[in-house]
Amino acid sequence: MGNNETINDCSHDNVKLLRVADVAFILNISKSLAYRLVQKGLIPSIRFNSVVRIRSADLNSFIQQKRVNMSDSELNSPSCIE
Repeated sequence: MGNNETINDCSHDNVKLLRVADVAFILNISKSLAYRLVQKGLIPSIRFNSVVRIRSADLNSFIQQKRVNMSDSELNSPSCIE
C-alpha cells in the first residue's frame, strides 16, 4: 500500500483548516478570546507542535451549538431592533 492509497482512502477531500486568526475574524471576536475557546476545548482543534488549526466543520458545529433561537415576537420587539 503506497502513500497515495492511504491519502485517497481517507475522506479529507473537503477539509478546510482555519487559523485561530481566521476563527476570530469569522466570529468577530479577539484572537485572545478565540485562543481561549480553543484552549478550553469549546472549539475542537488540531495541533502540530505549536501550530493550531480548526476544521471549518468544527467551527460550524460550535456556531450551531451557541445559536440562540428567538421567537418571532422577540425578534420584533423594540429592544431587539435598537
